[in-house]
Amino acid sequence: MRDNREEKSPRFRLAAGLSQAGAGGCIQLYSNRRAVIEGSGGVLEYGPEVIRIRLGRRCVRFTGRSLQIRCLTGDSMIVEGFLTGLEYLT
Repeated sequence: MRDNREEKSPRFRLAAGLSQAGAGGCIQLYSNRRAVIEGSGGVLEYGPEVIRIRLGRRCVRFTGRSLQIRCLTGDSMIVEGFLTGLEYLT
């Protein structure tokens, strides 16, 4: 039988971008060069050193160098560049 303790942990929900109230989104990191974000609600700040997006009820800020949004759809995007930080903002 599979152990589901990891799925129920509040720490796991926060790391996955999920709040206690419900789903927020998903971020997949590929090394420190690419982030694939699903469930995004729009771009709040865009520059070569900072990209801030809405993800559910929270905001997420990527910091780094030469940051770009490579692909943007209605609810997902790909951020590329040299990523040095990722912050969840309330």
